[in-house]
Amino acid sequence: MAISTDSVDWYQNQVVFLTGATGSLGGCLLYKLAVQLPTAKIFVLCRGSVPQAMDKWEASMPEQVDDIFDTGKVHCLIGDITQPSFGLEKGEIEALQQEVTVVIHAAASLSLFQDLLGTIQINCLPVISLARMLLSFQNIKAFLHVSSISALSFLSQDSLFEKLENISSDEDSPEKQLADILATGHSPYTELFMSPYAQAKYLAEKLVLNLQTPFPVLIIRPSSIGPAIQIPYPLYGPDGAIPIHTFAHLLIEGGSTGNLKT
Repeated sequence: MAISTDSVDWYQNQVVFLTGATGSLGGCLLYKLAVQLPTAKIFVLCRGSVPQAMDKWEASMPEQVDDIFDTGKVHCLIGDITQPSFGLEKGEIEALQQEVTVVIHAAASLSLFQDLLGTIQINCLPVISLARMLLSFQNIKAFLHVSSISALSFLSQDSLFEKLENISSDEDSPEKQLADILATGHSPYTELFMSPYAQAKYLAEKLVLNLQTPFPVLIIRPSSIGPAIQIPYPLYGPDGAIPIHTFAHLLIEGGSTGNLKT
C-alpha cells in the first residue's frame, strides 16, 4: 500500500518519540517510521528492558526486526509511562527536549475489565504527563495521541463525527471528574460508557486539549483494529493485542465481570 508523497515528505528528518512500540499498533508504527519514512531518529520507550522489548518484536514480526534496526534510527529508552517523567534519566530527558520534533503516544492498556482507577492511571494520566513534558521540548512540531472510538460510546446515535462531545450539558469539568476518580475510585458517569477504558479515553481527550499547548495536538480514534492487510506483513497482529480478538474471545467464553456493556 503506497504512502502519499506529501505524507512522506512531512516526515523528512523528523525525530520521533514513540510510546507503545511493542504493542500491535505501536509495532506497525515503528516499522513504518523506521523503514518506510525518511525520519532521522526514533526514540522508543521500552518498559522493563531492551531484551524484553526485542523478544516481543521477534515474536510479533520476526522477519522485520533486522530491517527496523539496520536503519540505525531506533534508540531504545527504558521507562514506564506510569512513573514521573516516564521513569527516564535526566540525560535522556535532555536529549528528548533538544532533539524530538514529533511525539506519538500509542501506549495503552486495552483491558476492558480493568477497574476505573486502574485504567485512569494507565490510559489517562500518562497522556497529561506527556503533554506537560512536551512544553519543555525545544523543537516540538506535533503531538499525536492514539485514543479510541469507544471514548464516544456514551452516545446513542448511529453516526459519530470527529469532534469533541459532552456527556451532558451540565457535566462536571474533566479536571473535577479526574480529581473525584483519583480520590474515590468512582464516577457517576461510568455507567454511560461501554467500559472504564472508554471513560479513561474520553477524559484523556478532554484534559489534553484543555492544556491549550503551543504545539498542535492530533487525536485519532481507531475503531476495531484487526490484522494488517500488508504492512509490516499480511495478517500481522500479536496475539492478545487486537481488541476485536479480545471481544470475540469474551463472546465465545460467555462470561463477563459486569464492566462490559453492549
